Amino acid sequence: ALRKRRRVPPVRIRLTKRIPSGAGLGGASTDAAGLLQAANRRFSLGLEADELEAILAAVGSDTAFFARGVPALCTGRGGKVHPLARCPALELVVYWPGTVNPTGEIFKLFNDSLTTDASKVLDFVQVVADGDPGRIRKFLRNRLEPAAFRWDPRLKRVPSALPDAGLSAVRMKGSRSVIFGVC
Repeated sequence: ALRKRRRVPPVRIRLTKRIPSGAGLGGASTDAAGLLQAANRRFSLGLEADELEAILAAVGSDTAFFARGVPALCTGRGGKVHPLARCPALELVVYWPGTVNPTGEIFKLFNDSLTTDASKVLDFVQVVADGDPGRIRKFLRNRLEPAAFRWDPRLKRVPSALPDAGLSAVRMKGSRSVIFGVC
């Protein structure tokens, strides 16, 4: 994707992964963004953030989010990135059960729209900006969870157990098996 925009000499890359593959934690996306940013610096390509986002959006869904390294609202398939002016530091607990949910299969089980009311997304962004974990809980939704729980019924037990650990909001991350809680 980068070579479609700039001349880049051959490079040799060695990657050591520390984020579980297929967990939905953005490991492959951050790898792509990191490689693109390193090539931009190393070869003085002069790519601006919007160009980095466009290249990364061509690579995969949600990948453009990692171009700037700032909190952002992503729309569409994750290729339209809108950096957030205010975003508090929130602590999260992330649990990965060691399984992989295949996104394509989850979407086959999902027969609805991800966002039924766009204004609810803006309400959620405002609640997150306020930084109150208790209020975040009321607005945090994942419409893919029922389909993911049908795919792997064992996952349904995890979110119900995590609030007992003092977490105010617990949800599955997208269609993947990772479950997170807001402290």
